[in-house]
Amino acid sequence: MGSIADPGELTQPSFDEFQRQTSLMTSCTLLWKELSDHFTSLEQDLQKKFKAVKAKLETLDTETKHSLLVLENRETTINNSIEIALGKVKGNKEIAINSQNDTVPEPRVLEICGCSEEGIGYNENEMPVALGDCVDPARFVLEAISEVFPVDKREVKIKRVNDLGWACVLLLESLIPVMVDPILGSERMLVTPSVKERAKEIAETWKKSLEEMGGLRM
Repeated sequence: MGSIADPGELTQPSFDEFQRQTSLMTSCTLLWKELSDHFTSLEQDLQKKFKAVKAKLETLDTETKHSLLVLENRETTINNSIEIALGKVKGNKEIAINSQNDTVPEPRVLEICGCSEEGIGYNENEMPVALGDCVDPARFVLEAISEVFPVDKREVKIKRVNDLGWACVLLLESLIPVMVDPILGSERMLVTPSVKERAKEIAETWKKSLEEMGGLRM
């Protein structure tokens, strides 16, 4: 007659298998949570990057539209500036020819600006109007300044000229409203590249002379 198996021996393997499966399920659950958190983090990062790229594209689109609009305005203002210049040339042609002997050459402009006697010199309000009648005001002012800076080239010095430095400043300040673009304003000044280069050379020479004298004294 066979022996009867111990109940403890029958339940032990089943309990061990149950523990093994429970441990496996716990590990799988933890791994799934870790992967879920990882992909959630990736999704959030991708959403942030997508929003950043979208914002940059919108900004680029806005800037592109603005640049195109500015270019269109510049094209219009260039045409307007040419028409204004041609109008001045045609309108002043006869006057310039008839009054050639009475025109003020560049070397005398600074002398007139610096005169202190009433009725002789130009003031801050009159000078921009006078420069506005020039075909090329910027070149006219540079020619005038170059007659006395960095070397005074005048053959005859007028004693009534009090301050050529003040006269130069007056000319430069009066030139600003004349050279401003009629539509874009100070965003674009109507100055030719050659005049810009010459003005830069004069400014560098002026700065160097001030440094040699120990700087600007107030």
